[in-house]
Amino acid sequence: MTAGEALRQRGWRAMTVRVGPIDYRLATPVETVWRELSALYRDYPRDDPQHCPEFEVSVRLTSWWRRFARPQIELRADIMGPFAPLPASLGQVAFEMGMNYQLAMGLNRYLLLHASAVEREGECVLFSAESGSGKSTLAAGLAYAGWRLLGDEFALIEPRTGLARPFPRPISLKNRSIDVMMERAPAERFSRRYTGAPKGTLGYLLPPSDAISRMSEPARPRCVVFPKFQPDSTPAIRRVPVAEAHILLVASSTNYQTLGEAGFRAMANLLDACPAYAITYPSLDAATRLVDQVWQDSGAQAPARRRHG
Repeated sequence: MTAGEALRQRGWRAMTVRVGPIDYRLATPVETVWRELSALYRDYPRDDPQHCPEFEVSVRLTSWWRRFARPQIELRADIMGPFAPLPASLGQVAFEMGMNYQLAMGLNRYLLLHASAVEREGECVLFSAESGSGKSTLAAGLAYAGWRLLGDEFALIEPRTGLARPFPRPISLKNRSIDVMMERAPAERFSRRYTGAPKGTLGYLLPPSDAISRMSEPARPRCVVFPKFQPDSTPAIRRVPVAEAHILLVASSTNYQTLGEAGFRAMANLLDACPAYAITYPSLDAATRLVDQVWQDSGAQAPARRRHG
């Protein structure tokens, strides 16, 4: 009997879902949570017996009596963290938090950067920034404007080849960003809005189908961008020195220290090959124009970097 069959015998619902190079087993006995989970991952490969799940995440009600008074759910996973109970209405948020945490704490065959990434013509832009800087919204906007989404939360860099592996989970949008993307993406690609989440109101946007069907195709990083959304600012680009970019990317990595020398070499090779830029922008349209400028500039520098590489 498989683990999934055992869960179903206990009244749970479970599935194995593949996102990029990672397989998760996701399970819950809560029917409403299961329906939302199934809808959000409807386009992804599921329950393939050729793939063994690498991480398991489950969401369940905290206790029997809490079903009748402000019900809560709790998150369980292979790698347990400081997961506080959440209102039962936030079951999908709990799943997404758990999946992020498992990857950040348990995946060490890639250099992990807290970054979004988009691809064009076989090369990609990495957007690294703290939460709230707009990197997910920027990646979502570009993904629905012709770029291929590689991921909105993590960039997975292979230490040996330097390639970026796609990890195109549903895009996590917060607060005003949901309205911004509602004007650019089909309504059927959105989840419902989750109010009262730790970071405000959250919504999830399914990537374009192309991002999911091609999630086994890696891309070569071409440039690194540190985006910063600032209302009422003047759009600006600043070239970031290698030493400063290295410090910023190390701060964004969850496993740089764990990888040791392999992490250092992967980071050094990444920044040898990729010029880094900081952009400040007041709107998604302005950011898109800045990214186009960065893309052209980094492409023009590629022959010189190869000669000196």
